[in-house]
Amino acid sequence: MPTAAKAARVERLRGVIADYPTILAVGYRGLKVTDLEVLRHALAEPGAKLRVVKNSLFRLAAADSHAEELGSILDGPSAIVYGGEGPAMAKVLTDFARTKPALALLGATVEGSVVRKDGVEALSKVPPRLVLLSMLVAGLEGPVSGLVHSLNGVVAKLVYALDEIKTQKEKAA
Repeated sequence: MPTAAKAARVERLRGVIADYPTILAVGYRGLKVTDLEVLRHALAEPGAKLRVVKNSLFRLAAADSHAEELGSILDGPSAIVYGGEGPAMAKVLTDFARTKPALALLGATVEGSVVRKDGVEALSKVPPRLVLLSMLVAGLEGPVSGLVHSLNGVVAKLVYALDEIKTQKEKAA
């Protein structure tokens, strides 16, 4: 029989799942509380939060949502990370896991797709959103600036030709 406290925790988790399309799952067996606090502090920089979850309650909350398959990945002491950009959160987690191997990257749900550990590591290598946008703008700017320089060259040649005709006519007169 569920208690009111458990029902409230499930509802809070449902809210998190509904509000955030990217949720990463980690296992923290073997980490000290101070390590988790350091990780929480590191995750605060990209605007992410770490919440320790009870696996059964997360599975209840994730039923019929984009994170339903993520619930089946959870095993042992687990936590979820949410609230920031997916690549930034994944980078913090993979960097932390290199220094503290006890942190296990279990998987993630990214825009409705569930990825395993390898997918989280690949996600950590994706540049941040602003860098991707600047790359897009640079890619769009290249052909346009090339066209402008080409048209400028044609106009410049016309101006040089007209100037040459003018100087020839002045010499002839």
